[in-house]
Amino acid sequence: MSYKAYYGCTLTSAGTEAAVSIVRRHRLWEYFLSQKLGFNWEEVHEVAEELEHISNEKLINKLDAFLGFPRTDPHGDPIPDANGKIIQPKQVSLATLSEKEQLSLRRSGTNLPRYLKCWTKKYLHRKQHTGYQKICFRRIDGSENR
Repeated sequence: MSYKAYYGCTLTSAGTEAAVSIVRRHRLWEYFLSQKLGFNWEEVHEVAEELEHISNEKLINKLDAFLGFPRTDPHGDPIPDANGKIIQPKQVSLATLSEKEQLSLRRSGTNLPRYLKCWTKKYLHRKQHTGYQKICFRRIDGSENR
């Protein structure tokens, strides 16, 4: 890491590699907790914070394979692959959509439990969908956007 006063710091390539590895472990554990153990999306972050420190690469690679190599965690954030590659999913801001457009929310933009609980309770309906949690808006008339 290099640091310059008033300009912050920059990670070395080794530092970046270590950071991506931690992010990979964290997001795989979030996915596991959500998909295999039934934790709610607002619960997984705190538990994954503890599990991400298990750094056995064989375990993490087997976990990834067991889960079917998921691309995103329960909050929609991309999971780095075993080589550290991150595939960013295409995103569209809600602000750019018209009121009547159909959509599926696949990325929350936060993992803070207070927001996730609020959204789940007031606005969202969770569904399982091909290896990731699809979150659908519940319309005022009771129909769902899929």
